[in-house]
Amino acid sequence: MRNKGVVIVLTVIITSLCLYFLSFTLVSRKIQQQAIKHATDKQGSVDLDKKQAYLDSLWNKPVYNLFGAEYTYKEVKDNELSLGLDLQGGMHVVLEISPVDIVHGLSGNNPDPGFNKALQIANEAEKKSNGNFTAQFYKAFKEQNPGKSLASFFTSTANKDINLSDSDDKVLKFLDKEISNAIDRSFTILKTRIDQFGTSQPNIQRLANSGKIQIEIPGADNPQRVRKLLQGVARLEFWEIVEPYDQQISQALISINQLLVKEQNAKKALAQAPESKITEKTSTKKDTTQSALEKQLSKAATDSTKAKSSLDSLRAATSSPLFALMTQQGAFTYDIKDTSTINAIFKRSEVRMLMPRTVGWRWDVKADPDVTPGIEDIRLNFINMGRGGKPLLTGEVITDARSDFDQYGRPSVSMNMNVTGAQKWAKITAAASSKQPLGRIAILLDDFVYTAPTVQGEIPNGNSQITGSFTNEEAKDLALVLKAGSLPAPTRIVEQAIVGPSLGKIAQDQGLISMACGLGLIVIFMVAYYSQGGWVANLALMFNIFFILGILAQYNAALTLPGIAGIVLTMAMAVDANVVIYERIKEEIRAGRRLREAIKKGYERAFATIFDSNLTTFLTGMFLFIYGQGPLKGFAIVLMIGIVTSFFSAVYISRVFVEWFVRKGDDVKFSFESRIANLVRKRGEFNFIGNRYKAYAFSGSIIVIGFIIIAFQGLNMGVDFKGGRSYVVSFSKPVVATDMKIALDESFENSSTEVKNYGSDDKMRVTTSYLIDDTSDGADDHVRNSLIGAIEKFSKLKHSANDMQLDDQHFTVSSSLKVSPTIADDIKNSAFKSSIYSLIAIFIFILIRFKKWQFSTGAIIATAHDVLFVVAVFGIAHAFGLSFEIDQIFVAALLTIIGYSINDTVIIFDRIREYMSFGATHDRPKLFNDAINSTLSRTLITSGTVLLVVVVLLIFGGEVLRGFSFALVIGMIIGTYSSIFIASPIVLDFDRRGNEPESVKVPL
Repeated sequence: MRNKGVVIVLTVIITSLCLYFLSFTLVSRKIQQQAIKHATDKQGSVDLDKKQAYLDSLWNKPVYNLFGAEYTYKEVKDNELSLGLDLQGGMHVVLEISPVDIVHGLSGNNPDPGFNKALQIANEAEKKSNGNFTAQFYKAFKEQNPGKSLASFFTSTANKDINLSDSDDKVLKFLDKEISNAIDRSFTILKTRIDQFGTSQPNIQRLANSGKIQIEIPGADNPQRVRKLLQGVARLEFWEIVEPYDQQISQALISINQLLVKEQNAKKALAQAPESKITEKTSTKKDTTQSALEKQLSKAATDSTKAKSSLDSLRAATSSPLFALMTQQGAFTYDIKDTSTINAIFKRSEVRMLMPRTVGWRWDVKADPDVTPGIEDIRLNFINMGRGGKPLLTGEVITDARSDFDQYGRPSVSMNMNVTGAQKWAKITAAASSKQPLGRIAILLDDFVYTAPTVQGEIPNGNSQITGSFTNEEAKDLALVLKAGSLPAPTRIVEQAIVGPSLGKIAQDQGLISMACGLGLIVIFMVAYYSQGGWVANLALMFNIFFILGILAQYNAALTLPGIAGIVLTMAMAVDANVVIYERIKEEIRAGRRLREAIKKGYERAFATIFDSNLTTFLTGMFLFIYGQGPLKGFAIVLMIGIVTSFFSAVYISRVFVEWFVRKGDDVKFSFESRIANLVRKRGEFNFIGNRYKAYAFSGSIIVIGFIIIAFQGLNMGVDFKGGRSYVVSFSKPVVATDMKIALDESFENSSTEVKNYGSDDKMRVTTSYLIDDTSDGADDHVRNSLIGAIEKFSKLKHSANDMQLDDQHFTVSSSLKVSPTIADDIKNSAFKSSIYSLIAIFIFILIRFKKWQFSTGAIIATAHDVLFVVAVFGIAHAFGLSFEIDQIFVAALLTIIGYSINDTVIIFDRIREYMSFGATHDRPKLFNDAINSTLSRTLITSGTVLLVVVVLLIFGGEVLRGFSFALVIGMIIGTYSSIFIASPIVLDFDRRGNEPESVKVPL
């Protein structure tokens, strides 16, 4: 084997990195267990608030030391292998930015009836399609306002880029730009809010090619609080900074420090002295150092020029954490790890009583890691709240803000105000610039300080330039924040999923059982069929699983239940590669080669086949990742990572081990074949090509019957594809789904409602379209309350009928999902795109690799056949009462089927190409039939290993993966069937030379 040393070194490096990143997961789990233990009372109940408080107290404190490097709990959480919401509970939200409000705001809230009618029409059109909003608005505008130009509605002092003579195209570009900026602005604001939410690893991302933002908050258990946080209007405010050495606050800081130091001394005395003497010592002992410092600071309070140096002295001496933890002298900056300690100090009631009522405190929005080496500094700002607690200015006065450059070419931000704001701003800046030293004005958004520039002089016209040590990105973000007040971008929730922690724990258990059973079956099969070679394949499989988990942790990807399904499938795929290799080695041995030479040739000749089949599956995963949403992305990430790692482990790592075992020569006893394999090898030859027309007829019949049934009764479309709300309700005792549906119909005003078992008789899944078009904030609560009210009424009736006590039946809403019709359309379109692009990519790849369009056509027809067959079987199953939902996970199953079907097809095509290269092309039907028969064992074994783990998923994967697993079971069987009976025969039928008389005489 060439480059064996490189493979070994690379394996060691990857293994070390995986160990490094997975170690954070182990530390995080340990701390979680400690938090649970801390919050558990004597009765065994866990106080969730106490648990969260324990974790919050460690958030910015070092909890893990690795090779001398300390990591805080926050850094540990950032590097751990996180779990998706379906495995740990939490909330998933997709927000849509309303372009109607943005355009209306840009027009100065123009009251023109025709203009507003055009906005209304465009808004309705947007709900029914995914077209560009401005294009739809322009079409409606021309219909409602013939002869008028757009510029006449958008020319104002606020929109300096638009003139009255500008063309409609220029105005449309301006609107597109402002809408895009509004989405960026909302993303920036929401990201700041989410980062401050107090949960581990919140995730926020802007969905490509849409005005939507996706947010996931693990552990969120208060949906109302989350909705309020996400949909609340951004508050942009200007406040005067109070310097710590100002007379207004310096005396208060002295008193706070004195209070804290006395407490420290009391604690020291308590720890060092007998209990009987504690009172005497703590009451008589004087801290002479503090007394001197207090006198110095008190004196400086009357002389502001000396106050700053007094604070420095106080910090340098033995003092309270308020001063001792400062990272810079003369400034209230702290290591971000210590912010929880400082927050705790200022939240104390006795400390708040010492602070002036007119002074508040606010943190900077983010830490600065570049000021103090090795420390993330964050500043604590004191602001003048005034007697009324109102800011100097609010964001409504800002007409424009943009990133710019100052006279020295450094990034800055230019800000313009309206007339009212300019007048107030002139007075504010005049007062600030008259102070000695110069005053500062803080700009806050949602109570976090984004910047606090020093005012150099009066600004009379409202046109200001904010300078500082900005990067280009920071200047752009600040400009976006400044425009948040003048041009709000309202958001509405178009998709929402809430998973309770109990349901998440059940999903965890189901995922682990599926992985364990799947792994166990594969290990047993490989050893039983390939003897010693099976042990090597299993060892390579362990490396593969370890690599997948390590890489997921390294790239901070969340492991979801569909992701676990992806791991289970890639386990089978990793073994598939070894099957191809081992079957090749056995062929070489039967051809008379010695063991070591057979191993060399087997690996070399299997390489192209494995590479081709893995690449085609990788292509389907890639398009699933690009166009998929929600759980599809998690599945696609695991699938792609698993394909790469399985290729490396099966082709390279396994070869290192195999060659090590046979290093002493050809006489060493190392077998790739067991007694079971010998029995299988003695099978006869089959006439697949001669029976292809029967296969065509069978497939066509099933597909036609299935689609006729679908045409009459349809498919069980999930919420993902049709929109609506879905709830999982867990009961303490079994209930009847039909009875529950009758009770819900009245509560949901006879809207389309479905109730069915969710894995067992004590769990029900309720799906309804009730109020799905209502985008108001109260609609979600109203539907949920209606659900709870109906279930309570239903429970009382059932208990009355059965003479049961009401307390005997309890229920909880374990999870909920909301998908608006617009997001459902997006999901359907993305699913369609991912499927079509996958087929196109596979067609092109097969054409390039096999250099004949007949092979590409055969592959595409076979994969299309598989997809149609699975959909048809779902329709037939629905007719017989087996109702599986058609949702995003089903789409993932179809694309996986496409990948695996192509996998088997490529193996057969590769053997056909090999036989054709021998020049024996005079009898094409026999050549094709021989190629299929020669690869039959590996085709059946590779499909069989996948089928094993898919059956495990079907049995143990839970209700979430039930439809996915059923589709895969059908797909794996039909995919193997189509590779043999459809793909290769289609190539033969399309090849003109294949029209010769068939001479295949093979006994059945």
